[in-house]
Amino acid sequence: MNLINVVMQCHADYEDSWANPILVTADRDKAEAKVAEMNKRLAARNSALQAAITHMQAWEGANPRPVHKAPKLKSLPDYGRSRHKWSPEQLLEYKTIKQANQDAQVAAIQPLRDWTMLRFEEENKFKSTFPEQVQNDYQTFNDRSYWEIEEVPWE
Repeated sequence: MNLINVVMQCHADYEDSWANPILVTADRDKAEAKVAEMNKRLAARNSALQAAITHMQAWEGANPRPVHKAPKLKSLPDYGRSRHKWSPEQLLEYKTIKQANQDAQVAAIQPLRDWTMLRFEEENKFKSTFPEQVQNDYQTFNDRSYWEIEEVPWE
């Protein structure tokens, strides 16, 4: 009976673990070379991740996150529990104040939304400077990725 080498990309976490075959070969040296290649790619990915973290920390230092200040909201009028008994003027006043409160909340959060979008764009712009393989690995590998060779009997 022969043995075939299956290189598995593995992931292990507390709640999740999986393994996918990425290479099947009878040549043990070829399988070991693939594991070494994948470990080298993981090291390049981790180096790129650290560079992105460092870059974004510097960017955030130059572009501090805006402080969200909750707006002072107007209290809604209470004309009783049965809205169907409210007059059209009372209903209009209630809806007007409610809309004004919602508009004030949207306006108060807008600087943080704008900053978040600028940060997202900056991070993507920086990541686009990495080689294509590193960009792909950035998405598909993580700190818990590893590779191993399983020997499987084969006739």
